[in-house]
Amino acid sequence: MKKILLSTIMALASTLLATNLHAQDRMTPSRIHTRVTGEYEPTLFELFKVSDAKDFVYFVIPSFDSEYCLSYDRMTKSLKLKRAQQNIWFAKKRYNSDSKDVPLMDYSLNISDSLLNSLVKMFNATVLTSSFMDESRGNDGTTYKFMIDPWWAESAECWSPTENTNCGQAVSVMEKLCEAVKTGDKDAAEGLIEEIERVAKLLEQYYPAGFDPKKLLY
Repeated sequence: MKKILLSTIMALASTLLATNLHAQDRMTPSRIHTRVTGEYEPTLFELFKVSDAKDFVYFVIPSFDSEYCLSYDRMTKSLKLKRAQQNIWFAKKRYNSDSKDVPLMDYSLNISDSLLNSLVKMFNATVLTSSFMDESRGNDGTTYKFMIDPWWAESAECWSPTENTNCGQAVSVMEKLCEAVKTGDKDAAEGLIEEIERVAKLLEQYYPAGFDPKKLLY
């Protein structure tokens, strides 16, 4: 009886693990969780001026650490990284502080058209292949948002993804890019093109046959 019970538990655990990993093969279409966050996310978007971005936005919202946002500036052909000096949620809720009082640290890095094109390709695949069927979410952790049209709010997200999943690999390469922008390391940023292209192909496999994202977006 004990052996049967143990086997059942192990089988169930394996099934849950496999299901969770599968759930991180694609992003989930973004939703504003008003019952939980109220005006928190809209406040973030306003503070970080998300609507000013044109090509893409990578927005990271941790439960406890500082929020940050990476976007592309067409005028200067550079990546712009903005990071709050403290967690805005806690500044607003715990300390009753106005979120606009939280200073943002700014970083900038000029990039090549090749890197920009690879990023746009990956972001398109990340958002356009997102599915509510692949949602994986918990309580405390980090939400990673990928936005391809900040003005029209076409975006997808994942929550604390496992590293070897498609979502995890997309997050991993973007975190490397954020670090390169923060440190001003252009060689490191440009050196991520191959990895970005690889992640894009992992997600593009979910496109329907003959699908062209450019016809949908532009």
